[in-house]
Amino acid sequence: MSADQSTTRSSDRLVQSVPSDALQSSAAKSPQPSASGYIAAFAVVAVVVVALAAWLIERERSNALAYWQVRQKAATDVMAARVSDWLNARRADAQVLAAAPTVSAALSGAIDEPTEFRAWLRGRFAAYLALAMATHRDRGIYVLNPEGQVVAQSPGAPVLEAAAVSMAQAAARQGEVRVDVYGSIPELGLASFTAPVRVAADDPAIVAASPGSAVGSVMILTSLADTLFPLLSGESVPTDTGEALLVRRDGGDIVYINPLRHRPAHSAQLRMPLEATPLPSRRALTGETGVREAPDYRGIVVLASSRLLPETGWGLVHKIDRDEAMADVRRFARLEGGVAGLLILALAIVLIGDWQRQRTRLLALQVVAAREVSRYTRSLIEASLDPLVTISSEGRITDVNSATEQATGIARGGLIGTDFCDYFSEPERARTGYRTAFSKGSVHDYPLTLQHVDGSAIDVLYNASIYRSETGEVEGIFAAARDVTERKRVERALSRAAADLARSNDELQQFAYVASHDLQEPLRMVASYVELLARRYRGRLDADADEFIGYAVDGATRMQRLINDLLNYSRAGTTGLASVRVDVEQVLEDVLCDLRETIASTGAVVSHDPLPTVTADAVQMRQVFQNLIVNAIKFRGVEPPRVHVSAQREDGGWRFGVGDNGIGIDPEHHELIFVIFQRLHARDAYPGTGIGLAVCKRIVARHGGRMWVESEPGEGSSFFFTIPDAGGQ
Repeated sequence: MSADQSTTRSSDRLVQSVPSDALQSSAAKSPQPSASGYIAAFAVVAVVVVALAAWLIERERSNALAYWQVRQKAATDVMAARVSDWLNARRADAQVLAAAPTVSAALSGAIDEPTEFRAWLRGRFAAYLALAMATHRDRGIYVLNPEGQVVAQSPGAPVLEAAAVSMAQAAARQGEVRVDVYGSIPELGLASFTAPVRVAADDPAIVAASPGSAVGSVMILTSLADTLFPLLSGESVPTDTGEALLVRRDGGDIVYINPLRHRPAHSAQLRMPLEATPLPSRRALTGETGVREAPDYRGIVVLASSRLLPETGWGLVHKIDRDEAMADVRRFARLEGGVAGLLILALAIVLIGDWQRQRTRLLALQVVAAREVSRYTRSLIEASLDPLVTISSEGRITDVNSATEQATGIARGGLIGTDFCDYFSEPERARTGYRTAFSKGSVHDYPLTLQHVDGSAIDVLYNASIYRSETGEVEGIFAAARDVTERKRVERALSRAAADLARSNDELQQFAYVASHDLQEPLRMVASYVELLARRYRGRLDADADEFIGYAVDGATRMQRLINDLLNYSRAGTTGLASVRVDVEQVLEDVLCDLRETIASTGAVVSHDPLPTVTADAVQMRQVFQNLIVNAIKFRGVEPPRVHVSAQREDGGWRFGVGDNGIGIDPEHHELIFVIFQRLHARDAYPGTGIGLAVCKRIVARHGGRMWVESEPGEGSSFFFTIPDAGGQ
């Protein structure tokens, strides 16, 4: 590629973002393909597709839920009917046995018959009961007298427990059929049906012996596993997780009567406290009906239908895992999601293809427009007063403007194609700069020294950034140099001034040290000897001598106080700030504690608003408040001093105020009182050196704030100062 071709391409790159009439008119001839428009269209259609898919899935879920609600309720009704039929059949068996004339006659006859007949009668009953038990596949049949004693029982029947005997007595006493899980060992899976045995009505002798009462009871002990549980295990449509549960309440517990599908086959019956029992089982025992979603005894969410069996007080639950019930819904959701995804993908492909075609067409028009404005591009580059350079990835200059020619003293043709770094006093530093621009995309305010062919040099700050082709490939760097020679000169002058100021501060601190130690020592000696003269010779010389010695003592004391105050003023401006979070209210309390004797002796009253926490030097803040409060008490009027400290939030900080009811200050002296050693009153009227307010103002200034006074003679004074503190509370 020739130098002219490279220059043309670089110039075009320099002004890709610069508006021109020709470029705007060319672009206006064709519509601009808006990526945001395509994205908006895609988003709208995608949302519609997703919403439709979600609606279809939700409808499918609702239909499936309605189906399973109907199915679970129907299954529960069927199971309830089976259990009721079984209960009625077994209750009827007990009643039939109890109504048999031979049973009632035998019981009644056994009361007074001789022993031999009783033995014969028991033998006949045993044979009769064995036949009845074999017919109904029971575990045992018992005939009991009113006291609960077994008169006869079927062969092989287990021994009755005390609870079973009590049920037999209750049945005989109350004259009703009793049904219950057998005895105190419900794990055996047995149920008892107990019916009262009444006397035979066709035997006058028997009726006369036991008129109108039961002569005993018949108890049938049947196996739930053989008779009831098979009725609960069958399903019209088999499922993987469907299950029927029969539960009963035993004190504060709920007991699951039938074997559980999801527990080991030979495990003991599940017993759970009422409060910890899953919701479906509790609902069944409370008589609630309907189908609900709730966790079962495994903690798995199920669709459960429940109802109460009023004949026994048992609860019946028919359930299925929600995951199994909704399996078809999930498959439908995956299918709908896949279809929606394919539709969205197809839409994206169509929109991207159309956008690419429109963009390609527009890029072609832009190339034509860029050629039309190349002359404008060149003039725009030349209009810059700063040197402008384009650099290739190899570090070669590809284009410059006239300002670059003037800065180097070399014509444009001599610069193009040469190494960019050769025109700087530190070539390697310049090379590092443009490599940084290539690696990071840009470099800002990079300091270099540009050399002229005549040997002169200028300091510049280079700003450079990469530019790319239409395909996004990096073609080179565009760099602009700003002459900062004058700024460098000013910076050097400022640096010298800062050094001089630092040296001056050091000398001031040295002066403070001298004043603190070297100057005060002879002053203390003079003061001590003058005071010694006053003590020894007062009254021994004439009155003039006593007066002169008094003047000397007073002068030495005031000189010592002035030196100390001058030292404090110097330290207020030179000592380093220990900026920390300072509780101003605590600072004020410390100041008032130090001044408690002065406050008490003058009858002063000091009040304050809630004060904030700010970032400041705690010692200097204490000094400011102490000076202001002492002045408020010192310059008091006839009335006892009243001092109030306030604080108000302002933008970026706090404004503090110390107001009093003292003698006030004439407005023409509002600035004068902050000048060091300036006093408005005679020394004998108000003691002091006139440096306290100057120290306060200097401390506030060091914190970045300002200080002023608002006052009128005879109306008191209000001193205000600000402390910047963006995070103060």
